[in-house]
Order: sequence, then C-alpha cells, then structure tokens
Amino acid sequence: SLLRPALGFAYAKAIGIEGTPEACLAKVYLNEEYMGVYTVTEPVECGAGRVEIDPENGDFLLERNYDRIEDDKAYIESYEGFRFEINGPEEPDEEVLRQCGLLLQEAEEAIVSGEHGKYSKKIDVDSFVDFYIFNELIKDIDFGEYSTRYYFKDGIMYAGPPWDLDLTMGNVSVEKDEDKYAIYFTGTIEETPDADDFYDSAEGKWAEYGDYYYWLCMDHWFMEKV
Repeated sequence: SLLRPALGFAYAKAIGIEGTPEACLAKVYLNEEYMGVYTVTEPVECGAGRVEIDPENGDFLLERNYDRIEDDKAYIESYEGFRFEINGPEEPDEEVLRQCGLLLQEAEEAIVSGEHGKYSKKIDVDSFVDFYIFNELIKDIDFGEYSTRYYFKDGIMYAGPPWDLDLTMGNVSVEKDEDKYAIYFTGTIEETPDADDFYDSAEGKWAEYGDYYYWLCMDHWFMEKV
C-alpha cells in the first residue's frame, strides 16, 4: 500500500507525462515519535517544473470533480456534462470561465466526432495516449470522476498529470456499496455481486470508459497509437 503513489509517479515520469509531481518515501517523526512511512510529494499546480502553462494568458488547468463542492473553488460543466474544478487560474472571473467553456466545447465536439482529423487539431494526441496507458495499467478507481487532470496550453487540450494514486492497482474495497467498485472487480454492474464473481482487477480494462476515452478508444487510429 505504501508504494502505490510513489511507484505511480515514478512510472508516469518514466514514460514522459508532463507535470508529474516529484515524490519520495520518507519516515515521519512527530515530536520524536515515529509515525510511519509517508509519500512526500509536490501538489499538482501551475509553474516552472510543474504544469508549465500560463493561466494568466488563456491557459487552464482542470480537475475532474464529479460532485464535491468547496466554497473557494470555481467549477465548470462541459458540453458533454463533465464537471471540472478550475485549478488554474486560481480566481477565474465570468469571462475566463466563458473562455474555458468555449475551449472545452471545441475539444469535446472534435473528440465526440470520432474523426482523428478533427480531434488531432484540438488535443495533444500523444499526451492522451500516454495518460490512457498509464491509467489502464495502474487501474485508478477514481479515473474519470475525481483527481483526473487535463490542461489547455495555447488552445490545445492535454491529458494529465496524474494525482491521488492511493486507490489504484487493486487497492479498493470489494464491500463498498457503489456501482463502480463492483464493476472494478467484476466487469458488470450488479448491486450485490457474488463473491465468486470477483476477479483480479488487473485482468480487465478500466480507463477506456473514463471521460473522453469512451470515444477515443472506439477510434482505430487512436488505438493504433496506443
């Protein structure tokens, strides 16, 4: 369990996912009392050596947030009904939110078309390929609902970087009463799946149903790149 976030970030950096946080394992002491091993990591944020975008000049850092609400955060819902928290800029006004919404709509319409000649002009395909491979291999339970980042740089949409990797690589309760947890281990939606139906989650696919990958993974051209 202690290895998952550090291992995930190391893997993301190894395959070249831009903006992946630096992380290391550390023994933590509080008032000379040993508290255990923790992953010490940078946050995902805009800046040199992090997500290198300029949020003051039309770039955006977005985080999928299905339904959580914080008073000091701004949110936007996309053309396809995907809800995002605005990570950058930090205090967007109505005009900035409008501009972000227009960029999202253009990118989504291109992706939903299923025509790579269209969406390859609106998204950085290589980043979407790498982010798909990363999430399909680590099996992040929250992929496509929470902590899933995308960013716009010079009007182009990029996928990543990763975050929140504790519930990955099979580290998910089989008893939690939520459809996605049952699907994670059975591949089917059942309110009360039998214990015999559970399998190793590494055997199945997961990320191809998350967000924009629902459409991208149906395109042979995109999957050839994968």
